[in-house]
Amino acid sequence: MDVGDRIDTGFPGYTVSLYSGATLLAQSAGAAGSVTNGWTTVTLTYSAGATPPTDPIEVRLASAGGQTEFDNVRLFASQATTLPVVAGSADLLTAAPGERVLLRLVNAGLQNRAPQLLGGYFEIIGEDGHAAPVRRTQYNTLLPAGKSLDVIFTPTGAGAYPLYDRRLGLDNGTGQLGRIVVNP
Repeated sequence: MDVGDRIDTGFPGYTVSLYSGATLLAQSAGAAGSVTNGWTTVTLTYSAGATPPTDPIEVRLASAGGQTEFDNVRLFASQATTLPVVAGSADLLTAAPGERVLLRLVNAGLQNRAPQLLGGYFEIIGEDGHAAPVRRTQYNTLLPAGKSLDVIFTPTGAGAYPLYDRRLGLDNGTGQLGRIVVNP
């Protein structure tokens, strides 16, 4: 987010906090006078580790008095893995049973695609980089040209879960196919 100081007043200071229910996850504070006649960018980072928060995430903004300006407040959740799906068979990643796997399905081509996951379901949580208006659980979906979907897959057991284009988008006869391998 951006924190700003009005040019006609002194900067009183601020506190930006990230909460899950009553639990403080991360916090940043700026003292009086720390921003002068402009804007500064403030970033909070929280790593959930093995036990992610169960309550909704909340951003709390506070001014230490007077007027503090807040703009461009954004909240991102990410998993630091980029997994390109290319023609041919490939293991996309390995996971453990019960581990939540975040995948971004991107159709950068001109043809519609229909990604399908065999042996499991995924929950669609985002469309084109924004939260999905309605979360839904499916084993396949339509992915029009130029669209992206963020999905979460939680494997229930060990094995290989193929992810492929149900419309059989073939490239040199191999098709678009990848696997999520789940080790016990």
